[in-house]
Amino acid sequence: MYRKLFRMFLMGTFVLLASCVDDTYDLANKELVTDVKIEGNKLALPLGNLRAIMLDSLLSVEDIDILEQTDGLYSINISDSVPFDVEIDPITLSIPSQKYSTEINFVEVDITEVDIKGMTPQPAVFNVPSVSLDDLNENLPNLSSSVTASLVNDELKTLFETVKDMVGPMYFTPKYTFDSNRDKFTVSDTVSCKMTYELPEQIKSLSTIKLANRKDEEGTTTGLLIQFNVRHSEVLNGVDKTLSFSVEFPESFRISLDKTAKGIDNYVLDNDHKLTVTGLLAEGNLTTIQFYMDELTGLENYIDEANGTLSMDEFIKYSVEYKLDGEITLSEKTELEEFKFSVDMNLPLGFRDIAGETNDIAIDFEPIHMDFHAHFDNLQYIDRIDSILFDAKNSVLIFDTDMEGGFSPFFLKEGYGLKLSFPEELVIDEALSVYPTKEDEQPKIKYRVDEHAFYIYDLEALAHSHWELALDRMILEKPVVDGVFDIDVVAEITAVNPSSETTNSLVLAGAKLESLTATLKSLQQKNANFSMDDSHLSINDAIVHTDKIIAPLDTHAEFALNEKVPSEIGRIESIGFVDNVPVTLAIDIDGLEQLETNVNLDLHVALPSFLKLSSNGSEAQVLEDSLLVKAVYNPSDSKPLEINLQCDGLDFMGKEFNGKGLTPKDSTDGNSYLAYQDEIVVVGDAYIDGMEFHSQVLESMEDIVVNVAINIGNIEVKDFNGLYRGEFDKIEENIELDLGEGLDFLKDEKNSITLAEPQILIAFENTIGVPVNIDLQLSGKDENGAVIESSVISNVFHIEAAEYDASSENIIPRQTKLFITSDTSKVSKQGYQNVEIPNLARLLERLPNSISLSVLPVVDQDVTHHVDLSQPLRFKGDYSVIIPLKFEEFCMCYTDTIEGLQVSLGEVMDIFSNISLQAKMNVKNTVPVGLSLSVKALDDKNNVIKDIEIDPLKLSAGNGASILEAAEGEKVQFAIKSKTGDLSRLDKLAFTLDAYTDQTEGGVALKGDQGIQISNIVLEISGDIATELSGK
Repeated sequence: MYRKLFRMFLMGTFVLLASCVDDTYDLANKELVTDVKIEGNKLALPLGNLRAIMLDSLLSVEDIDILEQTDGLYSINISDSVPFDVEIDPITLSIPSQKYSTEINFVEVDITEVDIKGMTPQPAVFNVPSVSLDDLNENLPNLSSSVTASLVNDELKTLFETVKDMVGPMYFTPKYTFDSNRDKFTVSDTVSCKMTYELPEQIKSLSTIKLANRKDEEGTTTGLLIQFNVRHSEVLNGVDKTLSFSVEFPESFRISLDKTAKGIDNYVLDNDHKLTVTGLLAEGNLTTIQFYMDELTGLENYIDEANGTLSMDEFIKYSVEYKLDGEITLSEKTELEEFKFSVDMNLPLGFRDIAGETNDIAIDFEPIHMDFHAHFDNLQYIDRIDSILFDAKNSVLIFDTDMEGGFSPFFLKEGYGLKLSFPEELVIDEALSVYPTKEDEQPKIKYRVDEHAFYIYDLEALAHSHWELALDRMILEKPVVDGVFDIDVVAEITAVNPSSETTNSLVLAGAKLESLTATLKSLQQKNANFSMDDSHLSINDAIVHTDKIIAPLDTHAEFALNEKVPSEIGRIESIGFVDNVPVTLAIDIDGLEQLETNVNLDLHVALPSFLKLSSNGSEAQVLEDSLLVKAVYNPSDSKPLEINLQCDGLDFMGKEFNGKGLTPKDSTDGNSYLAYQDEIVVVGDAYIDGMEFHSQVLESMEDIVVNVAINIGNIEVKDFNGLYRGEFDKIEENIELDLGEGLDFLKDEKNSITLAEPQILIAFENTIGVPVNIDLQLSGKDENGAVIESSVISNVFHIEAAEYDASSENIIPRQTKLFITSDTSKVSKQGYQNVEIPNLARLLERLPNSISLSVLPVVDQDVTHHVDLSQPLRFKGDYSVIIPLKFEEFCMCYTDTIEGLQVSLGEVMDIFSNISLQAKMNVKNTVPVGLSLSVKALDDKNNVIKDIEIDPLKLSAGNGASILEAAEGEKVQFAIKSKTGDLSRLDKLAFTLDAYTDQTEGGVALKGDQGIQISNIVLEISGDIATELSGK
């Protein structure tokens, strides 16, 4: 039993997901010591010892083929070797000869005309400062007045007092009669008109403010309506009321009549600032006297130019004469205070426009450029152009300017302007040119010949203007580079001051304006747009330098390649030959046989870019993808000029192939072909030394033919770089995992294992220049051959290609060594590429019957391959799977039950009262597994006795040492407590032993001399003895 018990404990060191084994432990059937002794009030019931058990007694390396023991540590070892071979057919190529002919002519150099494309540069931006008088409204005064006058005279007052003093009923009707000749009442007031306003920096002075109601919409044409309201008392209803009104404004105020005013015929205006209204008959309770205040004039007198402040402190005086005619009847309810009238007005001044004078206003201006470009090509035979003479009438630069809005009524301050500058190399014919204001009596644009510049003194000249500048000549003295000559002309527009110096701003001269408001609103950022039309320039003459007469050669001939190659080739980047292949270029010229001089050939032969050519002669120089031929040919020779080359390989990685090589094409005949089609291009010159070249027309030489032939020998391929797309056979092996009877219990489905240091060592020796990706798959299978999903491990490893030594043309095998484990931070191997696959730790999570190994090499098609057809194509791989029985994580659940306690303790229960139980034992453990012990009390029907409590215990993990050398074990005890003190139902103790890892460092490793021993098991009973002992 103990062997089984320990085996179950060992199983727990592997298990992640708890599995339980339930055995029954019966005291009545055990061969245990049964002596009982009583010490005081305690009774100890010894249960005996268990013998020590070691792993060696469970596991035998000799009996298990795949199990090894190194330095006492158990491990599973599996190893083997797998070979791979490749076959590919030989390759030969045959390129047909290429022959073609072309005509050449000795021609003149054409420098007779040139086009300049139109362009639109960035607009010229005039950044005008923001100027506004909108805040003036906030500073204009508010005219306000309110006065009241009494209409009581002495007679009316006496009558009123008489009526008030009467007692009892009134025997007469008190009445009072107003007489306008007598009853005249006058009221007057003085209204303050005071304001202070700081003028904007750009405003020098204000002369007139045209007034309007502040609420009037912009653009109103009427002045500010003023209303004096005369309010009448209701007590005077029925009495005629006649008003006379006069008002006098300061002389700077201008007023006018409102034609719609009631009683307008009674209004008299005097000198635009005085108003008299006479004999105006009042109706109702309100009479309004209204007219317009149009403007404030003469404001210059109120401005302090030193600090730019407008200050006004004036008064408006008005008076109202009030006449009454008619009779009123007084009653005892009439109050004397009702006999009155009032005059009021309240008017905030607002403006609709302002007249005044501005200071000089600076506007920022950034220089702009207009770039003109002319291009000449086909000048390969000219080394310099000194000057070009234009036909000025037919060589015109045309451009237009446009500026919306303009700056009117402002003008540039004297001396300020824009400068349109041209480089000194360009000479303009001003007499034939057309530009704005040129024909005016006083032109605003002036051309200065010495500066090659136009000065623009009126910005309005930029509004909708048209320019035509006639070109006279260009003095260049510049070299021609690679047959190309470019002319770049930059015209610059800058601001200048009166000293003609470049400045960052222009200045608008101060101006007197009748409408500052509208003018300032239009004074904002403005853009002047320049647009240049296409121009065609005619050239009368060109002064050039050259030293030879040239006949250009430019011919094209078709080149085709269509050669059969093995179907395993997916792409060819380069090809190496078994032997170098001869290439011959033959040239002869027909039509110059009578010419008694040599013809110099300067040719550029663009051959197929994949040919890797070399030359030992001086007549030909091999460039990257072409041939440069410099040779002398005598047309009178009967034999053609032959240039001998050799080809030592083909390279399909040039620009023509975008660095991607050449892909063979699959044909309908089932074969693959290396197909290529292009043209051979011969360009260059045939020139004759000793003849001076100039701009006159050369006499043509006709019917001259150049014949070119190219011959390439047969090619036998030794090796190639590219893409090999052949397939390898998959290698599959099934390895039986026979761990023997000692570890057979691990195959239980309830067990779960997480390996701590599983290892797979793979060594591949690659003898071919083809890298492969090894698709490696490991999986465990159960006894039915079904794959255990948790054990599946799949990964792809890269095997480097063999190294190619170009100097020796040999393949150097390359070895790729992989060390695969679940955690490289804990275990690694020097000299190997350490690969971490965390899931490898789960390979034996559920112990399989066998392990399936699958190795599938797949050609890595992401890189270039080097395939040497002259050597065997082979590689092999050795592998070794090492699984130390050392685990990162584990969990063990072991249960056992002690029965028959009710029978064994029955008599003891009768002797003791206040009983308590305690179990004691000694545990010696060297297996590195921590233990947790929990106990439940059961009755004879296996029901948990909830009244009895037993605290769980923690048992320390072993240190991994030999059980034979271990020191004394750990003293363990636990109490069996009852809340009520009644232990009579106790019949069984159910033990549960769990393994845990929180006290260990790293993975748990199993060695043969590790083990566990439990000894000195004692059940101690204590309490009060309640019975008398018999004398037996």
